[in-house]
Order: sequence, then C-alpha cells, then structure tokens
Amino acid sequence: MTPTPQSLSGLWPFIRPYRVQVACAGLFLVLAAGTTLAFPWALRTLIDQGLGEGASADVLATKFVELFLVAVALAIFSAARFYTVSWLGERITVDVKNKVYAHVLQQSPTFFETTQSAPCFKVGC
Repeated sequence: MTPTPQSLSGLWPFIRPYRVQVACAGLFLVLAAGTTLAFPWALRTLIDQGLGEGASADVLATKFVELFLVAVALAIFSAARFYTVSWLGERITVDVKNKVYAHVLQQSPTFFETTQSAPCFKVGC
C-alpha cells in the first residue's frame, strides 16, 4: 500500500490550533528561499560592478556590504524557519501523544486482558 498525502488528513485537528505558527513557518520558508536566490545575484553584482574596470573602492565596499546583508538575512530567516518548524513538530507530537494516552486510559481492564501488545511466538496462540 502506497502512502498518500490524504493519509495525513487526520493531523488537521492537531495542526489547526497552531495556524499562526504554521503561517509564520511558511513565511520564513518563503523569505529564506528568496534570500537563497538573492545570494548569487548579490555575489554577481559584487564581481561585475565592484571588481570591474574603473570601479572605485566605495562601490566595492557597498557591494560587499550588500552581499553581507543578504547572508545575514539568509541566516536569520533560515534559523527562524528551523525554530518554528521544530517548535511546531514538538507541540503537535505532544498533542497526538496526549490524545492517544487519554484514549488508552479510557479502555476497560478487559481490553488489556484480551488485546495482545506483542506477537505471540508460542504454539497455539
């Protein structure tokens, strides 16, 4: 049986309370992707305009500062994305565990007597 994205639909009730955090994680993902794309552009302008013939030291310094700012933005957005996604994963995992444990605790003692928790390797099981 091949897993499908629809099999994850059962997680929606656990994700729904964290809509703002999911939106922030998505925003940080887009910003990190954008700065990742901007980095080669900033490097290209540094090389083309800062190291070209007739370029002054001021132009080189300006282009280097631009490249550095793009690198700093990339670091900040990537760290924020990693933090929000990790935070979400931990919270959602805790919520799922609590729901499962609450369900298990509601079972009758008969359920635990008749349900095997491990496969039986004895003859006649």
